[in-house]
Amino acid sequence: MLLSSLILVAALAQAAPPPRPDPVELGPQAGQRLPAFEARDQSGRSRTFASLSGPKGLVLVFFRSADWCPYCKAQLVEMESQVKRFRKRGLEVAALSYDSVEVLKNFATRKGITFPLLSDPDSKVIRAFGLLNEVDYPKGHMAHGVPFPGTFVTDASGMIVSRHFDKEYQERRTAASLLVSLGEPGAGPVKEIVTDQFVLRASVSNTDVAPGRRVTLVLDFTMGPKMHAYAPGVKGYRPLNFRLAENPFVTAHEVRYPESRPYTFAPLKETVPVFAGHFRVLQDVTALGPNRGPGGTPSPVIQMTEIDLSGTLEYQVCSDVVCYAPASMPLQWTLTVAPLDRERAPEALRKKPLP
Repeated sequence: MLLSSLILVAALAQAAPPPRPDPVELGPQAGQRLPAFEARDQSGRSRTFASLSGPKGLVLVFFRSADWCPYCKAQLVEMESQVKRFRKRGLEVAALSYDSVEVLKNFATRKGITFPLLSDPDSKVIRAFGLLNEVDYPKGHMAHGVPFPGTFVTDASGMIVSRHFDKEYQERRTAASLLVSLGEPGAGPVKEIVTDQFVLRASVSNTDVAPGRRVTLVLDFTMGPKMHAYAPGVKGYRPLNFRLAENPFVTAHEVRYPESRPYTFAPLKETVPVFAGHFRVLQDVTALGPNRGPGGTPSPVIQMTEIDLSGTLEYQVCSDVVCYAPASMPLQWTLTVAPLDRERAPEALRKKPLP
């Protein structure tokens, strides 16, 4: 009986699927150098980091397919819209998948993609980076060879400055959101709110979204002379706090506040964390994709034309001589919903069927 039980346990252990890795932890990390790589672009030209990088570095995107993955195609088209802004910062852009050169050329021609799309049909580069997804797509599956999607930002030497990976393949940070995280302004109309203590300019990285697209709401503050707002963690005052109202069509991520500085008020002998001068607060939101709606039902976001977001900014501002009463203000954004691209390359160019 004991032997039979041990055999059963061993069989179950062998049958159990391997644990799904967290893409955030895969591949080279910030502070490490990119592995050496070589791949052909959509024109058939052999490319390496040296031939791809700009004077300040490279934005290197790993994606699943420009043929059958609509989330990847939406990401690449949005990336093209931001290429000039990256180049102004000295950064070039490239993206790599297991697609053939012919498929990449077809997509680039159809969508007007000007930056290099790199072909890695044998997944050699994907393996070298440690990003091969063999858990979801084992050998024999049509998608075997695809990477866990993500983005690396490097300096001119190939050292990784930052990396951006999400747990779900449907979710992708936009290029404009990435630029906002590098200090660039948001896109579209900017709503300016002027108070007696500060000027707030509210914007968003992208005015349009597609299912799975991660964009950034931007709050740019300019405090008045000798004015400061209290930072999270302060005691006895209302800290600056942005709360996005619940919305079934987006997933809200953690609010990102800047680093505070200590302020000492001699009469009360207190030192507190504050924000002063120019600073920004960022809130990422991801538009919901298929089967990610309320209650697990298909999300109606793919049938919508707009998503209205609202939030509340709470704060308390003081000067060197006076403290103002705690206050709050409403904020709103409207995002236009774009459909996903499900058009495929011509049958003659494909190696693999639609999943």
